[in-house]
Amino acid sequence: RDGAFDVASKLLGITIEPVEVDGWNPVVTAYDVKDAETGDHLGLFMVDMYARDSKRGGAWMSSFRDTSNVNGNNIRPIITNNLNLITPAEGEPTLMRFDEVETLFHEFGHGLHGLLTQIRYSTFSGVDGPRDYTEFPAQILEHWAGAPEVLSTYANHYETGEPIPLELIDKMNAAATFNQGFKTTEFIAASLLDLRWHMLTSEEAAEITDAGAFEQQVLEEY
Repeated sequence: RDGAFDVASKLLGITIEPVEVDGWNPVVTAYDVKDAETGDHLGLFMVDMYARDSKRGGAWMSSFRDTSNVNGNNIRPIITNNLNLITPAEGEPTLMRFDEVETLFHEFGHGLHGLLTQIRYSTFSGVDGPRDYTEFPAQILEHWAGAPEVLSTYANHYETGEPIPLELIDKMNAAATFNQGFKTTEFIAASLLDLRWHMLTSEEAAEITDAGAFEQQVLEEY
């Protein structure tokens, strides 16, 4: 969390300070997000990090109130991030796998999208804006999680406090790009198929009785 907050503060010129707010569960923490230069309130950010029986699985961003600015009435949002980390034993720190850290950064990217939106109508606030942009802020912030200069701000040994070794960072980054040629080919193939399906007329689509055979034929053309 501290690493994600540090990245956002430096990149976006905001401050994120804890505040006392009654949440829906005792583990919920709340933060006042402000413009670092003007001190203007941008939104309230609430985080529910831990799994429990009454909570659905997965990780997500949501909102209790969206941004709007109608007739000069600038309403700022109340945004939540929800994860499902294992609650540590009493007195022990919360330890996270790197994929969980990436998820935290990803959902915080969605959270920032909701917090920083400047829009007239709440219908188009944050992730409710253009669909092809919805994942962009989350994907961008997620990629910062593994940057060496970012890892050095939060990835410390929980007992000794020593920063993560550069050799381990190199191995993590190498593993992240493993088999990318195959993955890229999959993306290209899916894009070609998507385009070809949408180029069909209604009459042409109605004549296709075997989708698998049609897609195989399309891919063989390339």
